[in-house]
Order: sequence, then structure tokens, then C-alpha cells
Amino acid sequence: MAFTVEHFHQLTQLLSERPEWRAELRRILLTDEILEMPGVLGALATAQQGREEGLRRLGARLEELAEAQRRTEARLEELAEAQRRTEARLEGLAEAQRRTEARLEELAEAQRRTETRVETLTREVGDLKGILLESQHRDRPFQHFRGIVLKARTVPIEELAALTDAAVAEERLSEAEAEEIELADAVVRGRDRRTRENLHLVFESSWGIGEDDVRRAARRAALLANTGAATRPVAAGRWATPEAHSSADELDVWLVVNGHALAPGDRG
Repeated sequence: MAFTVEHFHQLTQLLSERPEWRAELRRILLTDEILEMPGVLGALATAQQGREEGLRRLGARLEELAEAQRRTEARLEELAEAQRRTEARLEGLAEAQRRTEARLEELAEAQRRTETRVETLTREVGDLKGILLESQHRDRPFQHFRGIVLKARTVPIEELAALTDAAVAEERLSEAEAEEIELADAVVRGRDRRTRENLHLVFESSWGIGEDDVRRAARRAALLANTGAATRPVAAGRWATPEAHSSADELDVWLVVNGHALAPGDRG
């Protein structure tokens, strides 16, 4: 029998009235895969919802990270700016330090110049004092050397030159040795307080008697003795160094310290 449209309408009427028939018909007409499709699609929808939720959470996390990155970059910029300010401050301090060091160097140089000037002035004052004292020794020998000789008087340079010239002529002195004698600060002639014999004092005068003064007096007195004169070396001044005392003892030189005559070995 042929299946007509009427039959189809009757079938659909029955299926609408009998739901169990519809389910059975679907099972017969559709494959298992098609029948399972709604569940699969539901699972996919659920999974898709999960992925979308995950993407939303990921997006939110990424936004949080982006915000954190922005805050970090802002903080880094603040730190960089602080670093720039610090470096600028350090450069300012370094420049101030350089200026301070330059100023200190200027002050140090000024101090060195002052010290040099003071040393020069000290030497000049010492020289002037020495010259003044030498003049006093030469002009008033009877006052300064009375502890060694009586009736002391300074031998004029002309008289001393005549004495040394005669010794040079007799070849008891060389020209250089004669000149060395004449370089003595002065030669004083008098009578020895103990023996009353004529005596020539060859003296070197300094404000402060040093070892060199003692040695010059000893050397020049020894040269003058080659003329036949009785001589005695003397170093005179306001004070004497320990080395001057030691050399005086060693070379048999008298010292006149602040007006007091000291024989070799006598420290006053």
C-alpha cells in the first residue's frame, strides 16, 4: 500500500499524541552520534563558558599585572628622578669640595710664603743682631774679653794685614791663609790675665754660638800663630749650643757667653 500525505498527517498526529513513539522514532531515525550531540554541545557550551570565564579571569589578571607594571614603572621613574637629584647633589658637593681644596691650597701656599718670609726675616734679624753684637765686641773688647786678657784692644785691619803680609813674604803663610785670617770677625790683643804675656785673641762673633763658629776660630787662630804671635781662639755670643761647647772642649777654644768667659771644659 502506498504511503500518502494522509498517512503522513495521521502519523504526525499520533506522534504528537504519543511522546514515547516520538522518542522511539528518533532513536530509529537518528544515529547515536546525533542523539549524543545535545549532550556534547552542552558540554562544549559548558567548556566554552569555562574558557570564557578563564579568559575573563586571565584578562583581569593581565590588567592587574599591567597596573602593577605601571605602578612599578612609575616607582622606577621616581627612583630615577631621585637618583638624578642625588647625582646632581653629589656633583654639587664634589664641586664645593674642589673649591674648598683649591682654597685650602691657596691658603697653604700663602702659609708657605708667610713661613718663608718669617724665616727670611728671622735670619735677617739674626744677622742684624749678630752684626750688632760683633760691632760691640770689636768696639769694646776691654769689656767683653776682660775675663781672658787685660788691656784688650782690637787690632786694626791695617796692622793685621801688615802682620800677615810679613808672614807671607817669609813663606810662613800662603796668600789664601792670610786672607782666611783677615776674614776673622776681629783680632783682639791684650795681656793674658794669668801669665801677663802678650796674647792675640782670634774671635768669631755670633748671636748664637754654633759648632762652625768654634771651628773657624780654632782654624784662624792656628793660622795666625804662624806669624809668630801667641794666639788663642775665642767664640763669643749670647748663647752657645751643646755642640759648640763640645767642639770648644775638643779644640781648646774659649767661649764668651753673654759676657762670661768660659775656658775649655768650663760649662759655667
